[in-house]
Amino acid sequence: MVAEFTVKVAYIIPGFTDSARARHYHYVCDSFLAKGITPSPIKIDWSKWTLTEYVQQFFEQYRPEKRQETYLLGFSWGAMIALVASREVRPKQQILCSLSPYFKEDLPRIPRKQDDARSLEDFARYSFAEIARTVPKKPLLVVGGEEARDCIRRSLDAAKKLSGTLFVAGNAFHDISDPAYRVLLKEVIANL
Repeated sequence: MVAEFTVKVAYIIPGFTDSARARHYHYVCDSFLAKGITPSPIKIDWSKWTLTEYVQQFFEQYRPEKRQETYLLGFSWGAMIALVASREVRPKQQILCSLSPYFKEDLPRIPRKQDDARSLEDFARYSFAEIARTVPKKPLLVVGGEEARDCIRRSLDAAKKLSGTLFVAGNAFHDISDPAYRVLLKEVIANL
């Protein structure tokens, strides 16, 4: 009899205008490899401007195997993409880093610009409260201690509503390459 094995894959979704293949994401990939989890950086074409299109791009690259443990890690808008996608993906674990405060409930606090009407209209379709009822619980959330109040508030709210665990990266700002963020995120991944 042939023994079956489980493939472990971590889909890494970058923050707005960034690339998961950028140098500052290498430590994330290396951290997953050290755990025996194959990293799969997701390429997002940020010129599309809507969360709906970004989630669609994720699914165009998502390649589940028959026996696969899926992990999702997203930073900022990438964390929003991961959270929305998790309604269908059902990951073993998701790591939401600096979850962006652009859900329907957050929009009244977001300054409006004329050039982002299409994005804001699309964000309004995504209620965090509704999403929270349909996604896997107990995500791991990471946020920098010096991030904008709205980002910290969104992460705290997500941890509460999703029964997640929140990790605060000391004096880190909204930057996945910040040394404090790097140390904490490596530790979070090492403890999967």
